[in-house]
Amino acid sequence: MYLKISELKNGYVYKIESRNAFYGVWIKSKKAFIISRWKFQRNYLTLEYHWDFNDIVGTVKPIRVLEKFPSELKDYSVEDTQNSEILDYLDSFDDTRDKSIKRLSFGELSLKRLYRQKSIGIFWIYEQQVFSEVQKLEDVKTINGFKDSNLSHYKVWNKIKDQHPNFYLYEYEDIPRGRVIYDIENKIFIIYCDKNILQDEISKRLILEKFKLLRRFEISKDIQFKPNIIWYG
Repeated sequence: MYLKISELKNGYVYKIESRNAFYGVWIKSKKAFIISRWKFQRNYLTLEYHWDFNDIVGTVKPIRVLEKFPSELKDYSVEDTQNSEILDYLDSFDDTRDKSIKRLSFGELSLKRLYRQKSIGIFWIYEQQVFSEVQKLEDVKTINGFKDSNLSHYKVWNKIKDQHPNFYLYEYEDIPRGRVIYDIENKIFIIYCDKNILQDEISKRLILEKFKLLRRFEISKDIQFKPNIIWYG
């Protein structure tokens, strides 16, 4: 767990989990933290953005507040090596650093972006339209190495029937359908679906678009279509 943007105090120092620092000063107007960064033996002030700022640059999870920042707040959005007093102040916290606070790896940041952009769930294909119940990957718990929605075609069908005038003629199993899950260990999305979907490139592309899995207009190697299995309904 981490502190949300609405919980932070402007101009206060926080212990943080981030890509480049363990401590930062919250700048409310920037939705970012002033941090002391070391890179290639250089130490300078810069900004690193809150985890919830967006999926591209948000890399900081604030853990808890420490104290009010003793200096005047400035915009450190570019590399700043001139404020040695402020650098020394932020660097001084490392002597007593809480070992439970960690640096976030590129892998963790990549997963964040993956989870927020991609979806899993269940679907039907009818007249080249996808009718679905979708869940964000980040909202689904991992069970036995997979992220799989607990949605059921049977239970969702009454809701889906309201989306097309002809659906009242059918039961949930009468229309080609499938399920999208994510394999954590192998880092692939698996799409279980009926045989006629497997043989239809247009339907496959429509499914990828619905679940935001289409990458550069090609089916990437981290996606597999497979024939449906007994438990998927």
